[in-house]
Amino acid sequence: MPSLPSLDLTNFERVRLTPLVRGWWSTIPAVPGWYAIETNTPIDVLDALMRVVDKPKHYDFSERAAATAFMRECGEIIQPSSVGASYVIYSGIADVLKNRAREHSHGHGLTGCLGLSGHAILNDYKWEFLFRTFAAQIPGAQRNKLVLTVLEQRWRAENGWPLLCLG
Repeated sequence: MPSLPSLDLTNFERVRLTPLVRGWWSTIPAVPGWYAIETNTPIDVLDALMRVVDKPKHYDFSERAAATAFMRECGEIIQPSSVGASYVIYSGIADVLKNRAREHSHGHGLTGCLGLSGHAILNDYKWEFLFRTFAAQIPGAQRNKLVLTVLEQRWRAENGWPLLCLG
């Protein structure tokens, strides 16, 4: 019986994410797949960021970080291995990777997102958008929402929960 290959971030493509600059996502394909957002932003900086007032769908970083405080204490949340080290703060699945990259950077009125461009301080740190297309992970298979979800959740179970993910 065939088994689903686990996700491995070393197989993901990486694109430098510049929170305040539009268009950094232009090389990301408009296909389904998995993604992760990595940064070296200190957790205490993220803990202090509130939701952008006029952007109700943008995540409130301080609220999300507070919600994961207990899990952090238990060692279940991905944290930087040392000061200045990069770590995954968010991971997910997308029907259109390019759109999801843009949404997390510059927001969207109809779907929840990080909305990184709403916080100028984030431009002071390193950011990368990592992605793996469905076709690259499972060649020849048809896009399947359940497969996307199972592999995403397996990765989180094996590697820890990203700080800003609540569900």
